[in-house]
Amino acid sequence: MPKQHLKVQKRNLHQIQTWITESGPSSFYFNISQLPNVLTAGRNGFLILGSENLITTTDVLVEILDFNGNSVFIQPIVNYQEGLSRLLSIEVYEDTPPGMARLTIVGEVAFDQDGQRPPDEWVGAYNVKWSTNVFINPSQNNTSKIRLKKFPSVNVTEILNPYRRVEGNFITIQSSGSVNISGVSPTAIPFIATKYIVQSDVPIFSQDMQGGNMTASIGTGSYESIIESVINDKHIIMGTPYKIGSTILPFETSIYNISFQERPIFLKTELTRSFANIELNDLQTLTGHIYQYDVKVRNVDSAENISTLATVVTEPRELLETSSVDFGDHRFHRGIFINQLMVDTFWTGSHISSGSYFGL
Repeated sequence: MPKQHLKVQKRNLHQIQTWITESGPSSFYFNISQLPNVLTAGRNGFLILGSENLITTTDVLVEILDFNGNSVFIQPIVNYQEGLSRLLSIEVYEDTPPGMARLTIVGEVAFDQDGQRPPDEWVGAYNVKWSTNVFINPSQNNTSKIRLKKFPSVNVTEILNPYRRVEGNFITIQSSGSVNISGVSPTAIPFIATKYIVQSDVPIFSQDMQGGNMTASIGTGSYESIIESVINDKHIIMGTPYKIGSTILPFETSIYNISFQERPIFLKTELTRSFANIELNDLQTLTGHIYQYDVKVRNVDSAENISTLATVVTEPRELLETSSVDFGDHRFHRGIFINQLMVDTFWTGSHISSGSYFGL
């Protein structure tokens, strides 16, 4: 699921002229701690304590500029302190440019390390600045200290469901010779111009074919690819294009095979099984990243040790996922149109009467 990118206005704090300028890994005036050498994917953080030299009413400004000179989102965390230090959170996204970045902090001091007060022209103005370099690597796993926004909670409820027998076959569709399929040059379809499309003269594709495999005979050669996605019953997106050498080419053939796993059918039985519906709430972090969690159980009437029931990788909440008795009481994705009932139950359609559009 895409994550909203937060942004802050660029200030170019490193260009501000000040009475005192600090650089390097530490600052006497701002007293920085827990600043990582490498900012990794997700939420990073560091603490700022300040010093008695700073004017207590001063607004401390903080900015990070990435390798391309663009601002990286950073914010102070309200109502959160560790000792007397304030926490600042830094967001590194997957598309944040890797490389050396510059962290700059400016504020106003009442006197310097030697007790000297600033000249008149530096009174009532930002007169102290600290800059240092930090490396950004968005491809590296986050190792920052985990700080949670709220105290987490867990809710466990029992679900009694009929035991289901699963049926589903591995299917191979072979061409009859009467249906033509063709590979379409990526530039032929504007809104998916980077994808390679295979289209059919008649409706032969189904949602179950997504993730399946297609092979086709083309002249004296052949073409094989994973079916990346099903657009509709006449168009599919392929994982790899048809090529001769390094050149992507269209093709047309009536000799092909499509192999895929049929969507499973859940048939209810007379037996009933007990399931635990486990909900973990308030796992949003201020810094760090919760990659996975373990579900551990122990029988209340047994002296056995606690055993691990499952290891679950955390994922963003899926807004299109739900459950319904019309679809077998199991969770499913409303954005995958397995049949017309899915469309009629959860979606309404409309159209724009003016303007231009492209449709398949």
